[in-house]
Amino acid sequence: FRIVPPWYADPLAYVFYALLFMGAFFWLQMRQHRRFEREKQNLQDQHRHREAEHQQEVLRSEAVITQLQEEKLRAEIEHKTGELASMAMHLVQKNAILQSMQESLERLKKKLANTPEIEKEIARIARMIGNDLNLDEDWTHFSQNFDQVHRDFLKRLGEKYPTLSPSDYKLCAYLRLNLTSKEIATLMNISLRGVETGRYRLRKRL
Repeated sequence: FRIVPPWYADPLAYVFYALLFMGAFFWLQMRQHRRFEREKQNLQDQHRHREAEHQQEVLRSEAVITQLQEEKLRAEIEHKTGELASMAMHLVQKNAILQSMQESLERLKKKLANTPEIEKEIARIARMIGNDLNLDEDWTHFSQNFDQVHRDFLKRLGEKYPTLSPSDYKLCAYLRLNLTSKEIATLMNISLRGVETGRYRLRKRL
C-alpha cells in the first residue's frame, strides 16, 4: 500500500508554493518600482517647485532692480527739471532786470539831452545791455539741459520740422515748460504782442 502525503506536501502544493513565491516576488518588485517612481516624481516635483521659486525670486529681484532704476531715473529727471525751471526763472529775472535798466537809461538819456558826453556813455551802456539780452550762450546751455530732460525734444522737432527758425525753437521750448506769455516775452526780449504773433505763426507752421 502507499501512504498518501498530506495536502501541504503534495506536488501540486509545491507548484502552488512556487507560483505564490514568484507572485510575491513580482509583487514586491512592482511595489518597489512604484515606490521608486513615486519618490522620483516627488523629487521632480520638489525640483520644479524650487525652480519655480528661484525663477520667481529672480523675477522679483529684476522687478526691484527695474523699480530702483526707474526711481533713480525719475529722481534724476526731477532734479534736471528743477534745474531747468530754475535756469529759466533765472534768465527771466536777469532779462527783466536788464530791460528795466535799459528803460531807466533811456529815461535818463532824455533828461540829460543837453550833455553829449553823458548821453553818449548812456547810449554805450544801453547797447551793452541790449547785446547781453541777445546773447545765445545762455540759450545754448539751456537747450542742452532741456533736451536731456525732455528726451531730445528740440532735436526731434528739428528733424520733423527742419524749416523752423531759432526763434521758433526757443518758443517751442518755453511753451513746453508751460511758461506764461509774459515770461516768454522777457526771455526773448520781445513784446507780449510779439509772443502772441509768434505762437500764431508757429501753429501755422506745425
